[in-house]
Formats: sequence, C-alpha cells, structure tokens
Amino acid sequence: MTAHPDTPGAPPAISIVLPVYNGESFLPVAIESCQAQTLKSWELIVVDDASTDRTAAIIRTYAAGDERIRCIRHQENRMLAASLNTGFGSAQGIYLTWTSDDNWYEPTALQEMKQALDLHPGAGLVYAGMHIEREPHGRQDRSRLLSAERLPLQNVVGACFLYRRTILDSVGMYDPLLPGAEDYDYWLRARRQAAFKPLRRWLYHYRLHEHSLTSTRRDTVLRSSLTALERNFGASCAAPARALAALHAARLADQLGDPAAARRHLDHCKTLSQWVYLRHAVLGPFIHRMRKLR
Repeated sequence: MTAHPDTPGAPPAISIVLPVYNGESFLPVAIESCQAQTLKSWELIVVDDASTDRTAAIIRTYAAGDERIRCIRHQENRMLAASLNTGFGSAQGIYLTWTSDDNWYEPTALQEMKQALDLHPGAGLVYAGMHIEREPHGRQDRSRLLSAERLPLQNVVGACFLYRRTILDSVGMYDPLLPGAEDYDYWLRARRQAAFKPLRRWLYHYRLHEHSLTSTRRDTVLRSSLTALERNFGASCAAPARALAALHAARLADQLGDPAAARRHLDHCKTLSQWVYLRHAVLGPFIHRMRKLR
C-alpha cells in the first residue's frame, strides 16, 4: 500500500476532488494520473454520485492500494456541484483542486502549480493550459491561455487549476442551481477575493467526446452562464468589467436564440464602455449581425 508521505497528522499539501457518475470507461486513467504526480503530498477524494456501473468497484480497488485515496458515495444522484461540495467539505489540503473522471494530468501538474502559488503569495489561484483530446478521431489541440482580465468575457480558467484554501473559506461552496456553469460562477466569485495567475504550461488533458457534459448540455450551460454573469456583475463592479460581462451576456443570449435580449445586453455594453464596445466590434460578425437586426 502507498502511504501518505507527510509527517503523521500533517495535512496533505493538495486535496483533489474527483466527482464521478458511471465513469468506469475512463476513471482508471484519471486516478492513475494523480498517482503518477511528482508531488506526492496529496489526497484524492473520489465522490461517487450514485453510479450504477463498475465505478464503485474500481474506486475500492485503487483505495485499497493507496491510502491517499478515499471514496465518498452519494445514495442518490445529486449532480456535479453537490459532489464537489461533498468532496471539499471533507478536504484537508492546504491547496485545492478538482478534476473529472475522463481527463488526466501531466505528471508535473500539481508540483508546477503549487510552486507557482508558492512563488506568488499575492495570487489565490493559478491556472494552466490544456491539451484538448478530440475523440473519436484523436486530434489534439492546445487551449489558449488567456489573461484573467478576460474572465467576464469567458471562462479563462479551464480545467487545470489550483487554489488556496483561503478561497474556499471566503467564497464558500459551488452553486447547485447553476448546472453546467458551476465552475464559471465560482471563479467569478473568487476573482473578487483573490488574484488569478495564468501559468504558461500545458499540464492537463481534456477529453472531448460525445458523452462529455460540455457536448450534451449546451443550452443548460449557456443559461447557467448567463445567470452567473447577471449575479456577479452588479453596480458595485467597475464599468469596464461590467461592459465585458454585458458583451458576454449578449453572445450567450444570441446563442440561445433570443436576439432581443442580445441587443439589450449589447446596448448596455456600449453605455458602460464605448472602448470595450469598439474594441470588440472589430471582431466583427456578432456585433454586425446585432446591428442588422435593429
């Protein structure tokens, strides 16, 4: 059995939460990528969201051979946010992250992200780039790594990140009422409390396939993202950030087939910041189409 490398009684450096529902196909790869980390001081909390396949047996096998791995099982399916909240509710680590059953880390991912936070005490969260694995044809792309200043315009954090426990203490838990945008809402809330730092390394593999949540729940994700923007960018926020959020909301409304709402959000963007409006107008097609619909 693999033992915890820390001094007895000391917390692990990193807690990784892995929510899973019927993940037997890919779960072993996700778990083994955690075990392969060059940084050894971690705990993996696998939250089984009432799976009906072999997921529970797979988790038991890995947990029996590695005391850093433990499982919490829901008696009924409660979805992603509740699974994350269950996991982080029992996390003991100084730094926190979560991953998905169909994705995997590069071996140095946790070590490099922890080092980045240790070197930048003013940052509360660090995020790295991802390799996008497009199945079934196997094409691989690299994600763009964008500035945190663009967070109102899109979810720049992605799926490879590490944050301090102080964010959990100040922001709280993930919102189960925002399915598909639980993470985006959380980053928007956390960004008000802490600085985010991009790490120009590609340390994660994101598997995009026909059963991915991002592939199967498009409209749900769009609506939840729109709600997250409306909640997080009130009058107390700076005008440029609110303008970016309004532009993002306009795009989401347009994708949801609501041109009237898209125009309202676009007008709000223009009112808040002519500079933001004009800068993004050069990107063209969306704003041009909104003008034609007037």
